[in-house]
Amino acid sequence: MKLMNPFILIYNNWMAKPSYLDKAVSLLFGLWAATLITLAVSGIGFLITEMIMNPSTIDNISWGLIDYIG
Repeated sequence: MKLMNPFILIYNNWMAKPSYLDKAVSLLFGLWAATLITLAVSGIGFLITEMIMNPSTIDNISWGLIDYIG
């Protein structure tokens, strides 16, 4: 079983599309996905940095969803 790289498949599909509208939608979707990935990575990085630099914030779990749920 040969595994295919999904990014290569998406790129080949995008290059084969004749319409500018299809290319614009693909570009918009790609930018949207890249923005979400960037936000997720920066958020996780911020949490890890905060855990290292200011552990008292983590010791007192009264932020975010836990404060909202409790």
